[in-house]
Amino acid sequence: MLRLASIMLAAALLAASAAVAQASDTEWPQRPIRLIVPFPAGASTDIIARIVGQKLSQGLGQQIVIENRAGASGNIGADAIAKAAPDGYTIGLATASTHVVAASLNPNLPYDPIKDFAPVAMLGSQPYVLVVHPALPARNLAELIALAKAKPGTLNYGSAGVASVAHLAGSCARSQPAARRALPSCRRCRRSPRPASPATRRRCGLPSSRRPPRR
Repeated sequence: MLRLASIMLAAALLAASAAVAQASDTEWPQRPIRLIVPFPAGASTDIIARIVGQKLSQGLGQQIVIENRAGASGNIGADAIAKAAPDGYTIGLATASTHVVAASLNPNLPYDPIKDFAPVAMLGSQPYVLVVHPALPARNLAELIALAKAKPGTLNYGSAGVASVAHLAGSCARSQPAARRALPSCRRCRRSPRPASPATRRRCGLPSSRRPPRR
């Protein structure tokens, strides 16, 4: 899990239209540039975007307007970037969630993560860290697993959303022999009123059978 938890924001690419490259320095930019962030304000990608946006604004002499288009683990914002007018005035951030995980799990994405984007630069990376509430009597992973085994079905974990890297990190942790059937599956997968599809059950580390696992 720790290896997966350290997956970088490896695909954090500044995606821009090819029209930017086609415009000469004297023509572009003539008005503010929109920078779409596919995650909410305060997220790590949002912080990176604001730091980069400030520097770009100073260098280009035009305002960089940050637009947060959160939802669907970043897919809504990524789709907005892909469908923006190819005039060089919309750029955006792509992440492992929007361009790697989503493409692997969803064959019907409304955008093509390769053809619809022109990568410009990698902006940063970040680790994923497992944390618990201070009141929980677990100070390391071994104690957390022991607690989950002692009190099955009482723990939940939260992530940025289904198919996000954080979600997959939790599922990966549950797939390890030492943690299988001990660590909880995500709350959304376990409490959904509809039976989970086989793909969802594999992704979320749920048993292949729809019957609850034996305790």
